[in-house]
Amino acid sequence: MSTFPQAIPTGEQLTGGIRRTQKAIWDSITVAAAGALNTGATTKLFTTNVVDNGAVTMDVSNMRAAGMLPAGHSHLINAIRVLMLGGAADMTLFMQKTFLKLFYSGILVWEGTPDYCPAGAGIQGSAGNGIADPRAIYFFDQQPIRLEGQVPFRLEVTSGATGNAAAAFFARFYLDGVYSEPS
Repeated sequence: MSTFPQAIPTGEQLTGGIRRTQKAIWDSITVAAAGALNTGATTKLFTTNVVDNGAVTMDVSNMRAAGMLPAGHSHLINAIRVLMLGGAADMTLFMQKTFLKLFYSGILVWEGTPDYCPAGAGIQGSAGNGIADPRAIYFFDQQPIRLEGQVPFRLEVTSGATGNAAAAFFARFYLDGVYSEPS
């Protein structure tokens, strides 16, 4: 009998009752036209949006529990990606004036800016914004970040921008990597 993990046609692997698959978990923010750009404030992602809980659907978030993974689940984050949809002026301001911080069990484990987190899709919604390239992702090759079930985590999005959005825009934040759960 082989000791290698069993390969499943979907790209999943089963080992010792644990299913592992390449997967992203995500959460989203929307800023309305003429809405404040959250000046000096922080939005905490992955803490409240739970899919199928009230009005939250999969286009907003795929979290199954608020602020943590379910018991027995884990996620090895290989990349953080940010996808922006909206007007060029607002997205430029957002990219220049916003920073991100990932906390795990209350401890800061990563920080960066949205431009450090390309989603491989370019900036959507404006002409001349570059060519979408799915290879354009910065990976944490040397030190991926591991999240364990029932341990709180959050991604903080803080904006130093001033004023209101010229048009509505949307941003989705992905924690991309290998997701493990009981089979």
